[in-house]
Amino acid sequence: MKFRLLREKSFFLYVFGQTVSVLGDGLYLIAIMWLILKITDNRGLAVGGAFSVFSIGELISGFIAGPIADNFNKKKILIITDFLRAIIVFLLYFLSTQNLINMFEVILILFILSILSPIFSTTQFTLIPLLVEKDELLEANGIITGITRIAQILAPSLGGILVALFGYSICFLIDAISFLVSVATIIFIRLKTTQVKEKVTNTILSLLESFKEGYKFLLSSKFLMVLSSYALVVNSLGGALQPLIPIFAEKYNFGSQGYGYMMSAFSLGFLVFALLTGFLPKKISETHLMLYGLTLTSISLVLCGVFKSLIPVLILFFIIGLSNGLTNLPMSTLFQKIVKIELLGVVTSFVFTVGQALQPVSMLVSGYLTEKISVSTLFIFIGLFAVLLSLAGFAIPAFRMPPDTTGSELVINDSEIQDKG
Repeated sequence: MKFRLLREKSFFLYVFGQTVSVLGDGLYLIAIMWLILKITDNRGLAVGGAFSVFSIGELISGFIAGPIADNFNKKKILIITDFLRAIIVFLLYFLSTQNLINMFEVILILFILSILSPIFSTTQFTLIPLLVEKDELLEANGIITGITRIAQILAPSLGGILVALFGYSICFLIDAISFLVSVATIIFIRLKTTQVKEKVTNTILSLLESFKEGYKFLLSSKFLMVLSSYALVVNSLGGALQPLIPIFAEKYNFGSQGYGYMMSAFSLGFLVFALLTGFLPKKISETHLMLYGLTLTSISLVLCGVFKSLIPVLILFFIIGLSNGLTNLPMSTLFQKIVKIELLGVVTSFVFTVGQALQPVSMLVSGYLTEKISVSTLFIFIGLFAVLLSLAGFAIPAFRMPPDTTGSELVINDSEIQDKG
């Protein structure tokens, strides 16, 4: 069945383009971290600040990304955002090769990219139900996740090696080219437009109407509000963790290659879970799967603070990737199945944006704390706090009942928000 989906031209083109783009992004991630560390002389506060700026941009863009995805031509949105990102990353490549780059320019580029990122990711998420039939969604998500995760396994390790051998500039150039490849493939895909009624007028009024209809629907759901509030706290820990990882690799002499291996191990774990989705017990609710994944992640983070050599850390990052898959993939598929396509963008952007609202602060604070407290201690603290949150999640009444795919109260039962945590 999965091979049959790949024989469909539009789906194959989409998967190919996004895989190339993900490969470029993986190289870019390693390069930008090492560029920031070099410019700032390994200061944790600067790394946390850079992550924080990116998160702020995502927050600003996040609330409007959904209505844009729901009201405008999805292919055009993806083409325009990827083309703009190609230009911006190429500018980063040019400035770095000419030794003209400074921290202000890096932050400005990160901020612009962060504005475009939610628009692309939200539109991409709403596009998948228009590429395949509804009963093929789980398989399609498994294919997309599996293949792109293979790219994410290869990219960080390759990026670490490229940075060590040739410097970070080459990674920026490859990433810019990968965006152009994505643009080329999106141009030629055909959507199953019969699944959705196209908007006739793409105006400011239609955007405002989409806001009104979507957020009225969202705010009326008790389950959604509980889930968003819970994710707000959990993802603040995820935000605090992000700047710690490259600093952890640098502090313990893993270098850019070690950082790349850590990210590859994470992606390998996520891929393994994607391949095992068919074996998930159907009687366990999606919210409980989310909590089991969070618990496993939390314990692994504590152990990362205990073990400071590369091999045990790589094993733990593999487990963290596996548990992140347990948190994300089943819930995302459910989201696509039970939310009306014309509201899917609004719902996705709202839940994700609310869930990450505290991340800019937590990133900045954790980056600052690395200059006062050892990184391993911070890993242990974040892990222990996350364990308590996961245990508390099992006691939340809204999380005890299985998701209702027919009623109105629980119609928005998803965990796209966990993707960053």
